[in-house]
Amino acid sequence: MQKILFFIFLLQILAFPKAILTQKNDDQFIVLDIHVKVSQLVETEAIQLNSNITHYDPNNDIDLKNVALPHCTLYLTSFYVNDLDNIKQGVSEAIKAIKPCLDLRMGKVSATGTYGMWEMEKPDCLQQMSDLIVTNTKQFIQPNQPIPAWVKNLPEPIRDLKIKMIQEYGSPNVFSQFAPHVTIGYDNSTTTNFDKIVNSLRPKPISYETKEIGIGISSKHGTVLRGKDLADYFIQPPQ
Repeated sequence: MQKILFFIFLLQILAFPKAILTQKNDDQFIVLDIHVKVSQLVETEAIQLNSNITHYDPNNDIDLKNVALPHCTLYLTSFYVNDLDNIKQGVSEAIKAIKPCLDLRMGKVSATGTYGMWEMEKPDCLQQMSDLIVTNTKQFIQPNQPIPAWVKNLPEPIRDLKIKMIQEYGSPNVFSQFAPHVTIGYDNSTTTNFDKIVNSLRPKPISYETKEIGIGISSKHGTVLRGKDLADYFIQPPQ
């Protein structure tokens, strides 16, 4: 039965050609993005910001309206495909201890390298979400994941810290390095123009309550495929 369910899951994943699915020896891995779902108001504004970037920069390689889902990543890494049920269970256990952020505020937009990011504040409730998700699922990650070039190019001591986090957690952006945001653009070919466009954007001041966490299929540039979440979890409101 387990082999049949695994085969069905692989067929589902392979139906999404933009999903990141890899194999090493006899092991199958998939890159998953465990994320906070943003409110409808934040999603609408993120789509508009993304559209504005594309209007002035056709090389923007992220489409939030049709392909990718605006989100805030809590943990993005490569996992063993066979451990999908264990990953879901780990998130379910974390949800029991997670408290919602009742007034999470979106911040400014900035260009960071080849990415356009809509920043958000990092209150303790959001940091706790990421910490608990990582702690409850890190045992299912792909070991010995490669160090990205952008990490290798960082100055010390931040480079060494992020390398150690990749080696232990499969991600450079967890715990002390967690930097919540919504990605709204990507351009690695005309970066000077891209930077000017992104840094000129002025998003609406928005805050929202975190109500839901999803396990999404990651695609290019750390995006999450729209409408393809593998599981969703509702955060219990405070009693």
